[in-house]
Amino acid sequence: MRILLVTVGMVLWAHPLPAQNGTEPSALVRRAIDAAGGADKLAQDTKLFIRGEGTVFVRGQAVPFTARNWREAGVRYRSEVTLSAPNGELVEITAFAGGAGWATVNGTRRQVEGKNLEAGLGNIYRDGVTSLLPLVTDPGFTLAATGPGEVAGRPADGVRVTRTGRPDVTLWFDRGTGLLAQYTTPSPVGIQDQLLLEYKDFGGVKRPTKRVRYVAGVKTTEERITEYKVLDAIDLGLFREPGAAPAADPREVLRQHVAATGGAERQRKLRCRYTRETARVFSDPGSPTSPFAEVETELWIDFPTAARQVRTETVGGKRGPRTQVYANGKGWLQEAGRSARPLTADEILGWQETLAVGWGFEVAPLADDPTAKLTSAGRAEVAGRPAVGVRVARVGWPDMTLWFDAQTHLLVRKDDRDPGAVARETLYAEYTERDGVRRPTRIEIRLAGKKAGEAVVADHHHYERLDPALLARPNE
Repeated sequence: MRILLVTVGMVLWAHPLPAQNGTEPSALVRRAIDAAGGADKLAQDTKLFIRGEGTVFVRGQAVPFTARNWREAGVRYRSEVTLSAPNGELVEITAFAGGAGWATVNGTRRQVEGKNLEAGLGNIYRDGVTSLLPLVTDPGFTLAATGPGEVAGRPADGVRVTRTGRPDVTLWFDRGTGLLAQYTTPSPVGIQDQLLLEYKDFGGVKRPTKRVRYVAGVKTTEERITEYKVLDAIDLGLFREPGAAPAADPREVLRQHVAATGGAERQRKLRCRYTRETARVFSDPGSPTSPFAEVETELWIDFPTAARQVRTETVGGKRGPRTQVYANGKGWLQEAGRSARPLTADEILGWQETLAVGWGFEVAPLADDPTAKLTSAGRAEVAGRPAVGVRVARVGWPDMTLWFDAQTHLLVRKDDRDPGAVARETLYAEYTERDGVRRPTRIEIRLAGKKAGEAVVADHHHYERLDPALLARPNE
């Protein structure tokens, strides 16, 4: 029995958020999303506490269990399973996050490695897939129709989900209700089928209350879900391994990042920067067919006092440049075909805030800023790699959480809120070095989990000072 316990704990935990019509794959997914409660509602309900009870079938024996689970779709999960085994009660706890996992059985720690670790991290991936929203927002997924089938005696339509470096997942959608009725994946012990039955409404979202698992055609688990609770946040301490070393010191995490990007001394000396980038801003975030505005930007910055920005937007086939200059509390705005005008008070305040945050965040390291309150945000997985988080609170700044790659120490994600208080994620990738300073050249912004914009940095350079002519009033 003990050999099976780690696998049991992971199996009881792949809870999907159902999905949307037609037999075209993305239409089936969108129909399921609508049937379950809609994209906006599902995007808000990615952090859950789930309680269940049921039976595990082992070597002809039916073993009752109860389970409690905490999960953030596609990011982390923790499972606590209590089995009433013939030789006494067994309590197994498993947790997976940030590319690693741990387990305890009746308080004794057990290694999770090899195929068990692969299966646990695979559950996190599968959980993200079965939440369905990423399938219509992330171009890294490929969807293909598998044709008609049958789930629990009802007609169903299948969609195969593929992603580079990940095992395929086949989703089956009930043709009548549109809801996700089953998913099929490979596992270390054979093909796994999970049936999702008897949907009920929980706070405006339809969720399955009965789950039946088969491995290689043999029923291994039957579970009845008794509670779903949406959480504003999950205590990251739940995922910290018992007896593990304390979380990394947040100031040291930031110092490692500064060193990896060129060093504090060099960045202070080369505080003036030039970047040229092309960005797309989507009018319908999350839609793979959303119209977008294409924006080309050149930006010169002298932290933290001055900047020149030239933006050229293409909207509906029309292009128009827009130049702003800000220096020491005043500045100018010139748009195509118009005379330059002074910046408004709000525009000046915007530049002051942008430059102040940029100076502290990118150049003068937060690690040495006594006015910044830094706390550990634990560990997570960003772009499939383990990352270390630091929460930043500072008067005059928006609260944010910074995530750094655990191996390269480079910033890979920033979590904050946009001016409308919508949750925003900024992802950074593909760092390149210029003048001894490393900067990300691919940036993506997500609002409430939906892709809202992306940028490619074509060039960046760093200087000790800017040409004063750049900060003069734009030509008429």
